[in-house]
This record gives sequence, structure tokens and C-alpha cells, in this order.
Amino acid sequence: MPEDNVSSVVVLQDVFYRDGYSKVIGLGLSVVLAIALVCSLSIYLHIIKPAPVTFLAGDEWRIQPAVALDRPLHAAPYVLQWVSDVLPRVLQYDFYNYDSELKEAMNYFTADGWSVFLNQLDHYANRSAVVADKMFVQVTPLTAPFILNQGLLAGRYGWWVQIPITMRYLGMTQRSSQSLTVQVLVTRVPTLNNLSGIGINNIIVQHHTTANVLALKE
Repeated sequence: MPEDNVSSVVVLQDVFYRDGYSKVIGLGLSVVLAIALVCSLSIYLHIIKPAPVTFLAGDEWRIQPAVALDRPLHAAPYVLQWVSDVLPRVLQYDFYNYDSELKEAMNYFTADGWSVFLNQLDHYANRSAVVADKMFVQVTPLTAPFILNQGLLAGRYGWWVQIPITMRYLGMTQRSSQSLTVQVLVTRVPTLNNLSGIGINNIIVQHHTTANVLALKE
């Protein structure tokens, strides 16, 4: 093969490989640029996304106008049913799910009410006692709740509601129960983070007998 032809082949091969290498580099840079663009867009959308907007809606999903905190948002039957549903949820615990159940219960209280509730719970469903004895604490309302009083309290509308309950303790070393009278102060709260517009601001638990209470208190 003439020397000129050999040189031409070498030059063509060199150009071919350079062209292929350039294409690979270009494709790689395009992929990197696309990934960077997607990541940047995701971060941007995450940062600027608007906060969720909550609003009060009725049974037919119609937006209801805001109601001042010094006025009742719901009729008495709604409040009574709310108390009847909520109290078993916040007073029933088991040794395995105690922490998650307690965290869920917090949603039904105001800041002041939560502090009072934790103190009461320490007497009637103490965490250490429940976990140590692998206990289940069950709550059963004895009758329907009823309103003791209602009206303005510190600028907010509220209801004092009373309901008798039975608390049962089922553990490895004990099975006991006690009859209790629970009084809760339900007050209006902003609907921004609480669509029900009410929360427990105080709770009083009274027992008819002291039997079985000390067994649950460290």
C-alpha cells in the first residue's frame, strides 16, 4: 500500500475516533446537565410551594364563614358527640402502642389542656406501669355525656361536659377496673390547624373508689 494511502487511513481513523469521543462527551454532559436541571427545579418547587390552606367546611363540603372564638361554632349535640368519641381515644392505651397513641391524643387538646391531661394520665394510665405489666387500658362510657355549664371563659366560648366511664386494666399480673367521672372543659380554638374548631382545655377525673388506682401508679 502506498505511503500516502496509509497516512490517509490513519488520519481518517483518528478523525473518526475523535468525532466519536466528542459525541460521547457531549452526550454525557447533556445527561449531567439534564439531571442538574431536574434537581434544581425540584428544589425550587419545594422551597416556593405554598403552605397548605385549611378552611372549615360543612357536611356538604360547603365553605363556612369564620366564627369568632367567643361564639359557639357547633350546636350542643355536636359537642356532646365529640366528647363521647374523643374521650375513649385519649384514655385507652396498650403497652405496645403507648407512645403513638399518646402522640395522637395530643391533637384533641389545647396547650394548657394537654399539660393537665398528662398529669391526670400519670395517675390512671401511667406509662411505666402499663409497659411493665404489658397492660391494656380500655375505656367504656357508662352513659351519654351531658353539659354542666357553657358560656364565655377568658374570651372563648366553652362547655363543661361530664361523662361517667369505666376503665379496665388487663395486664399479666392484674385485671381490675374502676368507675370514674370525667369532666372536660371544651373550648373554641382557631380552625387554621384544627378543623373541628374545639379542643379540651381542662380535664378532671374523679373516681368513686380508690381501689386499684395505686396499682397503676409508680
